[in-house]
Amino acid sequence: MKNVFFKLARLCAVLLAAFAIAGCGQPDGIPVSVERLEIILNGSSGIEVGQSRTLGVEVFPSGASGYDLVWTVSPERRATVDGFGTLTAGDETGGIVVTVAVAGTQIRDRANLTISRPGEYPGTDDETPDPGEDDEEGKSPGDVDVPPDGPADALSLFEALRGRRVRTGGWADYANGRQGMSYTNPASPIVICDERFPDPLAKRRVFTDALNRDDPTFIIVSGDIDLSDGRLWDNSGNHPAGADFNSRIFDVGSNTTLIGLNDARLKFGGLRIQGMASAPRQNVIIRNVTFWDAHDSSGNPGLDALLIRWAVDVWVDHNKFTNGLCDHRAAGYGDWHDTLLNVRHGRVTISWNEITNGREVLLVGSSDDPAYMIREDRRVTLHHNYFHRTHSRMPRTRGTQMHIYNNVFRDVSTGGYALGPGRNAHFVVQNNLFVHPISNNNRVVNWGFASAGFPAVVWSEGNAGFGDSRLVGHFANSGGTVWFDRNAGAPSGVGSMPTVRPWVPANFYEYALTADVQGLRALLSERAGPTLATIGDFTASIRN
Repeated sequence: MKNVFFKLARLCAVLLAAFAIAGCGQPDGIPVSVERLEIILNGSSGIEVGQSRTLGVEVFPSGASGYDLVWTVSPERRATVDGFGTLTAGDETGGIVVTVAVAGTQIRDRANLTISRPGEYPGTDDETPDPGEDDEEGKSPGDVDVPPDGPADALSLFEALRGRRVRTGGWADYANGRQGMSYTNPASPIVICDERFPDPLAKRRVFTDALNRDDPTFIIVSGDIDLSDGRLWDNSGNHPAGADFNSRIFDVGSNTTLIGLNDARLKFGGLRIQGMASAPRQNVIIRNVTFWDAHDSSGNPGLDALLIRWAVDVWVDHNKFTNGLCDHRAAGYGDWHDTLLNVRHGRVTISWNEITNGREVLLVGSSDDPAYMIREDRRVTLHHNYFHRTHSRMPRTRGTQMHIYNNVFRDVSTGGYALGPGRNAHFVVQNNLFVHPISNNNRVVNWGFASAGFPAVVWSEGNAGFGDSRLVGHFANSGGTVWFDRNAGAPSGVGSMPTVRPWVPANFYEYALTADVQGLRALLSERAGPTLATIGDFTASIRN
């Protein structure tokens, strides 16, 4: 009798958990958080080909509420599982791993099962794969064939991208012996949307908690996330007294994929990918997100929209960086913002972003100290970015191997500049477009300084603009820079002329130049920024 009572109690708990699957809104009163899950197999770890069975799950504590369960199975060619835990086996025998997780958290449980044919003893023909181990032909259980193109919803996008290697066209491809970096491959994504988290504070907390984890994390976010928790708003003349927003920058851990859908915006704060020289952060992908007005209300700007420091293999792609409704080029607003992007140390590809309404846009190397003269500490590729309505630093650099190709620089404000090579900065500049209004003299401003002992080196070809296509001759503070400009030959008075590139990007990664430089303005004004909307948009960069 006691055993029957125990089984009934477990069954009640299972039924209560099943009822909770359907809803993800907050219940009345204070919700009780889930602390632990347990899949219930009822004594059987097998299933026959073509058959279905519904798995139970017990939730602890039993009074938990306001959560959503996400079921996954791998390898997916052998079985499917729906949102209610109903597992359906295919025609292939072998082991599978079923996972159930609380959406938006790392709380989960896994169960190993075996698919067999009628009359066979389960588990005799194949071992159950361990999650994350290679399955066949070098593919992990999470790898799937790219599905047909269509609108990108969160789960289909996760299945299309998880674990896949990418080609970024820049320094991030140097990862893993030039095999490239990969999307993370956890058992399930963390989906953060208004439907799941209608309370803005709860939504922010789930998001920032998910960012900085030790385990591989795949985050899909939609709509606005207010990193200031409501203490700033778009009327930027309002700066709440005593508020310190230097703290409103949130860390991003290694092996993090962050994807935006449905006009995802991170407002009034910033993200930081920061490790140590001995243990850098690595394998971080950020795509299709708007960084909106990383505002520092202290009047001492120190808040970057995105800071990268001691991080390798970072891909920042198809995002928008802007200071929002602040006209940051106007006098006075510089006191409330720092750079839009700041790469102090890193190996990074920055591609297909819209970067606008910023005064000091992109800083690579933050000091003239000799410690910042090591070029290998800052390896950055900028390609197919659309800089417009900006002022300066696109980029401003020290000690770097910088590759700048197929970008558009448009509407740079009076007194500003586009490229700012500094001490020991080695630039390869190819096929960029400088669009009026931008002063001829402000395409490049040299910060190398002849007395530094660390001259900047700029090698350029294929660039275009109004008037003529040269970079050389269109710069200020020329002393201390070594130039070679294939568009201009070897003009006098600008230092010695190297006849070869200071470094050769193709020795480190593959890239393809867009030959139609004059067409870049139309191309990037339409496609740069968070414009990815379909599965095909996101999977176009996957390696074959």
